[in-house]
Amino acid sequence: MKLYEKIGNELKDAIAGNVLKPGDKVLSISEMKEKYQVSHITALRVYRELSAEGLIACRHGQGYFVCDRSPKQQKVFGRFACFVRTMRSPRDNDNYFNEINTGIQIEAGNRRIDLLLPHHAALLDAYVPSPEMLDGIRRAMLSCADSVDGFLLDERIPDETVAEVIEKTKKPAVVINRRTKLPVNMVCPDNENALRMIHDMGSRMKYTQFIFCAKRDQFSYDCSDYNSTERAALFHRLFKDEKHELIENCLMVPREIYLKKIDEAYRRRRKQGRVLLICTTDVLAADLISHFLADGKLPDDLGIAGLEGLAVSRKCAPTLSSMRVDTLAVGMKAVEVLQLSVNGTDSYLPSTVLVPSVFEPGGSMN
Repeated sequence: MKLYEKIGNELKDAIAGNVLKPGDKVLSISEMKEKYQVSHITALRVYRELSAEGLIACRHGQGYFVCDRSPKQQKVFGRFACFVRTMRSPRDNDNYFNEINTGIQIEAGNRRIDLLLPHHAALLDAYVPSPEMLDGIRRAMLSCADSVDGFLLDERIPDETVAEVIEKTKKPAVVINRRTKLPVNMVCPDNENALRMIHDMGSRMKYTQFIFCAKRDQFSYDCSDYNSTERAALFHRLFKDEKHELIENCLMVPREIYLKKIDEAYRRRRKQGRVLLICTTDVLAADLISHFLADGKLPDDLGIAGLEGLAVSRKCAPTLSSMRVDTLAVGMKAVEVLQLSVNGTDSYLPSTVLVPSVFEPGGSMN
């Protein structure tokens, strides 16, 4: 039996035995981590499973509470098809959509919404789904439309597929983790605010030169990597003076090529002041930390920052300073927004819900 199942069964027994009664508060995530000596991902998995079974519910800002399981409380208030990439084994550079998934399932449990989890959603695990995979997803969406009230859609499903399904089914949808020009709701990170915050934080820490290291260029559009492209375009639009420099396509060319470009920019700009490298992805930022590290530390005139808050940011040495996207909130907000659309109570369709990021300080900025 897996550890999260063992902990979950212990809580189920406490609920079934009335040790934990309806309305009682259960352990917080931090308390569970300390009591059972488990990781953040394992604790979230426990709550995801219990929430999906309708045993507990999360109240924002308060914690997790035991649900009322009396028959009058068991009514299901909708059914959503969840075409979001599947839960995977925790990896340092890939906890992002696991936590979005957890948020979806927690909020669906809170709102007593049944989730249809089609097996075709596993095709979205491919970084760039092939045309054949996308056609399978499209057909699966159309075939289940009559049995659901709406769709939760992964960022990797392209606009043309989304448009066709919405047109044919007339069902509401929410696109998760990217923007779209389609007349549907979107829930995605507030990239502009995150970029402004990390820039302002760097300025307060006496960095005067800023190099933005982008995974892709600002004009390429790939729904599988939308946020990286949007961050590059925002940096280009927001910061145009001589203190700022944009280096694009860092992860689209061989490593030695982009490292050479960044090295040259750093050597040139360090003559004018302290330099902060801001990276569109934490994986790129972690790579730059390992590249510039000397005698266990970064140069005094160099800082490195990320914009995602992946688990890899906490495994670097020194740890990575990063704007952490509240991925749990992205998933929870997507369910909330879709339910409002299904119930006809959202008078602002289509809308874009921006989820803020929070600054997580690390040793890579000093």
